[in-house]
Amino acid sequence: MSTERLPSHLPLAQRKVLAPRILYFDSVHDLKNSLAPADRKEIEFLEDHLFRLSKLATELPSPDKDPLDGFVREINRNLGEQASTVLISNGNRPHVENALAAFGRAMTNLDCAACSPLKPVICDGQWHDDKIVDAGGQCVAPIKAAFQVALSLARRYYSTYSTYFGNAIPPSIEFSTSFRSSTPHDCPVPYHVGGATEFQDVAARRLSVVKLTLVPEQFDFGTYTAVLYVLVHECLCHAFEGILAFPDFVERVAAEPDDGFAEGWMDWVAHEVLQEALRGKGPAADIVSKLPHLDEIADAATKFHLSRVDDQHPQPSKHAIERAFGRDAAQRVFYLLERLPESREQPWEMFLRLSFDLNMLPHFHEIREQFVSLLELLLAKRGAIETLSKANSLTVSFRNYLKNNNILQLVNDFLALL
Repeated sequence: MSTERLPSHLPLAQRKVLAPRILYFDSVHDLKNSLAPADRKEIEFLEDHLFRLSKLATELPSPDKDPLDGFVREINRNLGEQASTVLISNGNRPHVENALAAFGRAMTNLDCAACSPLKPVICDGQWHDDKIVDAGGQCVAPIKAAFQVALSLARRYYSTYSTYFGNAIPPSIEFSTSFRSSTPHDCPVPYHVGGATEFQDVAARRLSVVKLTLVPEQFDFGTYTAVLYVLVHECLCHAFEGILAFPDFVERVAAEPDDGFAEGWMDWVAHEVLQEALRGKGPAADIVSKLPHLDEIADAATKFHLSRVDDQHPQPSKHAIERAFGRDAAQRVFYLLERLPESREQPWEMFLRLSFDLNMLPHFHEIREQFVSLLELLLAKRGAIETLSKANSLTVSFRNYLKNNNILQLVNDFLALL
């Protein structure tokens, strides 16, 4: 067995469940939705059958025995046989044939031998699978592409708006995939995908490992379209967290799920930035423009984001209140920046600068809870004005930051108000 360190990825059997579904979503879903509802039922029958067949990958006595591309070809053959039965009793033959043809064309691009950098060795459930998926990973290529989009978007925004990004110690960022048998979050939304970022820093190297967790047997189109939002959250909120060093290396500490700043404030930033890019606006519009399903991705992102902060839901997330608190503090700061003379012409740009600068600070995790609480207490909601005397001092500190870009002074001024 190799001792080379590699990001871990989904086992072969789980990728066999995912691959035909991803191929179907990218080749057939838009075609299905272009039809009148009454004309979709036969294609939906084939979709359900594809889902049932893909689940068999984890139920086989030897799930790693056959190559993934052969497993998908067998699914395609079986779909054709099922379609011949369906076509006997309906008048939508062209629609079904078009769907099968589209899936067949997409399937031809799946070639395990061509994908593997270790050819003739291909994925077979052994240790080298992670290396093949990391270097190739054709079977989960759209998932890997979504990570690259999310990472490129985050880098573009940090480099465009942050005062300090160019002087920071850039972390290496790796992508890892895993699976669970149950939904990896407690938000009241039917998306079976979650994320986490681990810091594996040493003095000579910073490493952020972004891990996407899926439930392959429940991987539906809604979950597929929610993947990008989850990855943008991880890359924008966490991957670059705490990377500044003044002046020495500081070990980073991952945010807890009840962290109002990281999971509320910064998640609102992640959502708004993604929506901006999906609308063709902002510095990362070109990065997302060629993705499929843009409207559905935007819809899934909003639903997922709102579910995280919906503390009034009958079954809210365990940490919805803390996230909502952080989001509210962020919106109050943005409202303040809309009114200050130094930022009112570009309040969103100044808000992004502030958010990214704060997120990169070392040791900021130690005071984030107090920071969010004080801002939520002192700053006014939209449509109101500040009334507490400490708000005047805070306003002066924000104005100074906007003039001199000194994020440390802003934090020190904040600490003096505690």
